[in-house]
Amino acid sequence: MQLTERVGALKAVLDAIPGASIVSRSQPRSTKGPMALDYKVMGKTFAILQVRGGERVILKCDPHLVE
Repeated sequence: MQLTERVGALKAVLDAIPGASIVSRSQPRSTKGPMALDYKVMGKTFAILQVRGGERVILKCDPHLVE
């Protein structure tokens, strides 16, 4: 999987989180690899990283931490 420098750096940070597991998301019958990676801790998603197409990430956190 070919990643841009920014996506690769973010993936390295997410991969280093203790206890994190990765679940690949891809389109049915796709042979191009995953569209996105779901990062989970204790079965709960905390980040979704798009690895094909545009550079996008969704992070979940407490609303009061965003402000």
